[in-house]
Amino acid sequence: MGVTCYSLGAAQEVTGSKHIFEVDGRSFMVDCGAFQGKRELAKKENGISESEIAEGGSVREIASVRMIDHFEEQVREDLRRDVDPGETLRRVLSENPEIVLIMNEVGQGVLPREKADRDFAEAAGTVMREAASLAESVTRVFCGIGKRLK
Repeated sequence: MGVTCYSLGAAQEVTGSKHIFEVDGRSFMVDCGAFQGKRELAKKENGISESEIAEGGSVREIASVRMIDHFEEQVREDLRRDVDPGETLRRVLSENPEIVLIMNEVGQGVLPREKADRDFAEAAGTVMREAASLAESVTRVFCGIGKRLK
């Protein structure tokens, strides 16, 4: 049985939201939905304005922001710089315990071909699990609708 996977999301990689699998001549599409309204819902539920949001990958002034969007990109940046992403998470939470973190689930059960992408997906998943275990509440968002998990 031959399996081929094509990533069609905006990033054309593990963070892309659409994947097409070809299995024995049949095609299947998996839509992981990276942009499902998480930011908008978090802003609304927490009374956060755009000026109070930092983007992951450029986390600098943690104490001055109320939310970090795309925290998975901080994981990617930490791996690039050979920094432990879990340590970054714990530092962020100790410096700003009330911060709202938004992460895209980057793996969705799809195993990337490139080692760096596999390492990123594993590290992002590990950080997401740790963040969820430490969080007061966890909300999963799909089609702009939040489902509180914790």
